[in-house]
Amino acid sequence: MVSPKEPDHSYDISAQQSTVSAAFQGPKWGSWTPGAYALFTLQDNLLAEGYSFTPVAFYGEIGDGGWRFAAGQNFDVFAPRDPDTLPSGKLAATGNPGAYRPQFRVERNFTAGSGFGGVLQLAASSPITTALPDSLDLADLPSQELVEDNGWPNVEARLNLGFGPFADRAGGRRLRPLELGLSGVIGQLRVLDNIRASAPLSLEADRSVVTVWGAAFDGQLAIGRRFGLSGELYTGQGLGEYMAGIFQTYNRATNRAVPTSGGWGQLYAYPADNLRLAVGYGIDNASDSGLFGLTLNSTLFASLAWDVNPWLQLGLEGNYKLTTYDSFGDKDAWVVISQVLFRL
Repeated sequence: MVSPKEPDHSYDISAQQSTVSAAFQGPKWGSWTPGAYALFTLQDNLLAEGYSFTPVAFYGEIGDGGWRFAAGQNFDVFAPRDPDTLPSGKLAATGNPGAYRPQFRVERNFTAGSGFGGVLQLAASSPITTALPDSLDLADLPSQELVEDNGWPNVEARLNLGFGPFADRAGGRRLRPLELGLSGVIGQLRVLDNIRASAPLSLEADRSVVTVWGAAFDGQLAIGRRFGLSGELYTGQGLGEYMAGIFQTYNRATNRAVPTSGGWGQLYAYPADNLRLAVGYGIDNASDSGLFGLTLNSTLFASLAWDVNPWLQLGLEGNYKLTTYDSFGDKDAWVVISQVLFRL
């Protein structure tokens, strides 16, 4: 997002995209194979500048090739497809919902010959993502807000279908010619607004329950070996904990869920197996967000990633960002991002 203040020219060097991951596969129990996966980043969260060894995903799983069960902290089933941008945010709050959270997941893979297949996913997950900083700090401001679960998990589901046989494509990818996905989420959040420290041991607040729901459609089309299209569209309300609605869950004046919709799309190309180009656009629209709220956030991007060798990748990306505030109007900025990535 672009700040409502006029941005100054700046340059920043960061290692916030550093990641450490590990995978484990155990011995078979009959037809079932247990495993585990963990992914950590060297950052605090997507909205903070501090550094720490932050858990992103860590879960155990077991599967037999058809069924799969996973429990732990995992990525969202809702709206999982991502664009080929360099920053780890992947157009979060700019048309690309999805984060990570504690979750129990069940999956069923199916095929019908070599030309058709898919996966059905169902998950019970925490309504609160661990990717965002805590929203309550009474020492910070005299009036704060709190968003918390209402005692029930959210339910997420997705059906992904693939058409045509798998084929090797540039960049080491193996894809079907066409993939289409449909996903959704439904749940509740409890919101407290106008929290005031009116007495040393008491708080006064407005308490409401808001319904969270979202529906998303995503897909990718492989055009030959080197080109393709991919994207995602979504709509819903109260999706701030899913990196949508420009991080806004509810209107603080009415305590109603913020309706939101948006999406992203990109054209990608591989001039060589070790060189990827992508051009795309993402937009997030939020309505009824209240006074001083954000109503639109968009990014036009062009990125380049060059795998110089197996352990070194160089990247360059240009962004044009436009943010519309209810009270401050349009704010825009140009951002250039360079990347040096080492793989160990």
